[in-house]
Amino acid sequence: MTKICFKFMEGNIAAYDISGHTGFDSAGTDIVCAGITSAVRLTECCITDILGLRANILVDNENAIIKFKLPLKMTGEEKKICQTILQALRLYLKELAAEYPEFIEVLEV
Repeated sequence: MTKICFKFMEGNIAAYDISGHTGFDSAGTDIVCAGITSAVRLTECCITDILGLRANILVDNENAIIKFKLPLKMTGEEKKICQTILQALRLYLKELAAEYPEFIEVLEV
């Protein structure tokens, strides 16, 4: 199972941690894992490459762990855009978890 934990600070998403393999299918053919990975990669590209922010990102493929944390220093506009992107990711992953509840768990702390 893949566990996704969104971490909030002052009512906004500040970080997320993802761990575990979904187990829906074997590596390379797991569409649930591919859906998660694609959404997470798009989110990271939007924030780091398009907005140019220096988010703290850790990817450990061997142990199936991804950690993402927004930078502390951002303009008001950057914060607003990041929240829109992160809320979209959160919504997408919650909908995916509703379709595949035995393979994905989304938590919020």
